[in-house]
Amino acid sequence: MFIITAFPDEHLKQMFLHALKGNKAEQMLESLETLVSYVLQQMGGFCMDGWHVKSPIEG
Repeated sequence: MFIITAFPDEHLKQMFLHALKGNKAEQMLESLETLVSYVLQQMGGFCMDGWHVKSPIEG
């Protein structure tokens, strides 16, 4: 038997459940953008500084 505790972020939980119920492309994209923005805000942002692309670039 598994003991599952309540999800600690109720707002994120509700946004995620709302996103799962989407059935139109526009609504799904909007839900994704809202979720990503919220998560990034909670994480304090995201910085690509220091990352390198290892794939060769053709020009």
